[in-house]
Amino acid sequence: MYTAEEVKSWLKPALKCDFSVTCVRPSEKGEGYMGDILFVQTSGALHLDLVLKCSKRSQQLRQTLPVQHCFENEIHFYDTILPAFARFQRSKNVSAFDSVPEYFGSFTSDHFEVVILENLKSSGFQLHDKTKALSRDRLELVLKEYGKFHAISAVMQAQDANFSKLVNGMLNVWEEFAEKTDAVQFFGAPIDEICNVLSPELAEKLRQFKTQINYILKDLRNAESFKVVTHGDCWSNNFMFKGSEVKILDWQTARFCNPAADLSYFIYACASEADLGEFGDLLKVYYRSFCEFGQLLGCDLGASYGFDQFVGDFKVFGKYGLLITLLAVKVALSEKEEAPDFAETAADFGNTFGYKNRNQKELKERISYVVAHAAGFNIL
Repeated sequence: MYTAEEVKSWLKPALKCDFSVTCVRPSEKGEGYMGDILFVQTSGALHLDLVLKCSKRSQQLRQTLPVQHCFENEIHFYDTILPAFARFQRSKNVSAFDSVPEYFGSFTSDHFEVVILENLKSSGFQLHDKTKALSRDRLELVLKEYGKFHAISAVMQAQDANFSKLVNGMLNVWEEFAEKTDAVQFFGAPIDEICNVLSPELAEKLRQFKTQINYILKDLRNAESFKVVTHGDCWSNNFMFKGSEVKILDWQTARFCNPAADLSYFIYACASEADLGEFGDLLKVYYRSFCEFGQLLGCDLGASYGFDQFVGDFKVFGKYGLLITLLAVKVALSEKEEAPDFAETAADFGNTFGYKNRNQKELKERISYVVAHAAGFNIL
C-alpha cells in the first residue's frame, strides 16, 4: 500500500537526519477508520519503532467527513497545546503530564496528513481487550490521569493570558461532522439496533434521545459551563497499559468543553455493570485527582468548580458521552469482518453502521445497564 521510500519522504522533515526505513506494516482491518495505521521501523542514525497515522486519501470520504480537520486538530494538540501545557507545568515546578505517546512530528500535503508517534508496544504497553469492560484498577488509573489533564487547562486559563489562543486553534470536528453528514442516520442506526434488546420503557426513552443527536454534536458544547481541554474519544481502544501506567491515544476530537463530556463517555463506554453501580465513587476518584493536581499548580479548583456543580454538569454533558458510547460499544463488539471501511461506505455514509451485530447477547449485556443508568440519572 505504501512504499518504504514514500514513508521516508514523510518522516524526513520531522526526523531531520539520515536514516533508512526497514519495515512498513499496515494495521489490521478495524484499527483505523478515517486513517490507516502503519507500523514503521527505521535504522541508521536513528533506530526507531514508530506508528504512523495516515489520513485516508479517498476524495469522496474527505468530502463526506472532516478528515483533514481531524488530523489538523490532533497535530495542533501535539504541536501547540501539549508543549504549552508542559511549559506551564515546569513554571510551577510540576512534572509534566506525559500519559501520551511520544510525538515525533507530522507531515502534511494536499489531501494527505500523517501523525508520527512512538510505537508503545515496543516498550511494553498493550491495548485492552475492547470487547471487555476495564478492570476497576484500570478505570481508576485513567480517571486519575483525566483529572490531572483537565486540571492543567482549568488552572492555566485563569493564569495564562495566552490560553485563549491555544483553544482558539482547536477545531470542533463533531460540529462539522453533523453539518456534512446525516448524523441522525449514522448514530440512529446503532440506537435502533440497541432498542431491540432493551425493555420497552428504556427503548422508548432511547428513541426520544435520537431527536437530540444534532443538538448534542453541534450545540451542546456551547452551553454555559466550566470548560477545559478535553480528550473527546474515550473508549477503551484509546488507552494502552503497562502495569500502573497508561497512555491516552487519539486526540483528533479534542476540544474545549465541559470535563463531564470526557467522564461520561469514558465511564459509560468502559465501566462494568458492577463498577457503574459505584458511579459516585468513580466521580470522586476523578474529582480528587483534579483538585489535587490543581493544588500542585497553585489553584484551589474545588473553590472554582465544586463537586456538586460537576455532578450537575454530568447530567447535561452526559448526553454526549451516552451518544458516542452507543456507537463505541457496537464498534467494540463488531467482529473484524463486520468492521466497515469508511472509504468504501462514503457514498452512503449515514448507513455505515446499519449492519446488525452478530454478538447480540454481548451487546445487550454491555449496553442495557448503561442506558438504565442514563435514564435513572436524567440524561435520557
